[in-house]
Amino acid sequence: MSDRPFHATALKTTIHWSSQDSPKVGLILTAQHGLALIASKPIRAGEKLMAFDGESFDWGHTTINLPNQPPLFVRDHCIQVGEGKSRDSTGLARYANHCCEPNCGITDLIWITAMVDIAPGTELTWDYAMTEDNDWRMECSCGAPKCRKIIAGYRHLAPALREEYRGFISEWLTGHPRPYVGPAEPQLRLMARAG
Repeated sequence: MSDRPFHATALKTTIHWSSQDSPKVGLILTAQHGLALIASKPIRAGEKLMAFDGESFDWGHTTINLPNQPPLFVRDHCIQVGEGKSRDSTGLARYANHCCEPNCGITDLIWITAMVDIAPGTELTWDYAMTEDNDWRMECSCGAPKCRKIIAGYRHLAPALREEYRGFISEWLTGHPRPYVGPAEPQLRLMARAG
């Protein structure tokens, strides 16, 4: 890929490609999810596509301590790589969208890797529960038939999915037993009372 940044004025951000980004990965702007990554050429299962190779952050007991100011929005784009530790990407990895039926996963702690063969034009997605196990939650709009609706950490990833994703879950999560605690519930929203 070129080392020239792609400027997306509508999103008020500058996109940089990293030397770790595969030339088989393309960036598009979608109406539904904003920026998305697609296969620009055929991808084989097991190919490493991009890495979270950027700055590391120690945040302690809550992800609220991660920086999240524009234009980088680090908290929204980094991955967890250990207890109270996250890492950002200098390239395209930070723009890979979540899907409850992903075609990519995490290998070697920081790499987004193809789980299956992927045809050109297909969006590259991974399940965010493959790296996270903290206080974070997200409403899912992936549209997959098996969408879980609420995405949270690994502790909420059902045993059947853990088995299906075997080999594509961050090693910091699989290195120590982490019990399944049930499906994620939406976070309670505080509502202002009128009057």
